[in-house]
Amino acid sequence: MPRIDFTRVWRRGLEEDGVEPILNAISDLVRLSPPSPLPSTTREAVTCRVFTVIMSALIFDKRM
Repeated sequence: MPRIDFTRVWRRGLEEDGVEPILNAISDLVRLSPPSPLPSTTREAVTCRVFTVIMSALIFDKRM
């Protein structure tokens, strides 16, 4: 399994327009696209959004 050089990822995120372009590139590589329109606010949707925010905050954490 290839190793991720987190220093390069963080540097790219800081030098460019944040991590959004990086996440968009990853999504394009694995052929993921956001749902359109976004789901209505149900308990399930809110739960998924909370998990997404938590995972987004930790995605580049080396300790995980």
